[in-house]
Amino acid sequence: YAVAGTFRDAAGAIAAEAENEATLAKIHGGAVVQLGAKDTTTANELAKTGRYIIHLLDSNAKTIESAQATFRQSAVYGVAAAETLDDFAHLPYTENLINLAIVESTDASPQEIFRVLVPDGAIVVTHPGSLNKVNLEDAGFLNIQQVPSPDDAGKNWIIAYKPWPDNMG
Repeated sequence: YAVAGTFRDAAGAIAAEAENEATLAKIHGGAVVQLGAKDTTTANELAKTGRYIIHLLDSNAKTIESAQATFRQSAVYGVAAAETLDDFAHLPYTENLINLAIVESTDASPQEIFRVLVPDGAIVVTHPGSLNKVNLEDAGFLNIQQVPSPDDAGKNWIIAYKPWPDNMG
């Protein structure tokens, strides 16, 4: 269970929560999609907390096989899954389902990510490329900010949020 910056690991010990995409975006649980599966570290960490369901998508079958092996080895497969998807312009989710989208791939469509995120859901772009502030604003995202990458001091990530609809009170 979560307590301000801590969690209990599988053995019940209290551990400090590492700074990652979810903590930077202040998303404390729910469904997470990661587009691009070259780095499974965050997905593995989040799955181990028991507060997230993780779905990694990548177009490279070998990358997905490696991610699946990592999840099995870490005993999180089932809470974390990895699949191939050739077209990030059409994500395999209904509207308003995903709490956090972690985007490593520059092929992702900001409009499609906006469609699948829940209101107040977040996108964290770890490799900005074509997903920049202007494209995110055009898709409808708000509170767009650049933050230093916790992994690489010379690199910035972009975090943005899907607004709460006015008609939902």
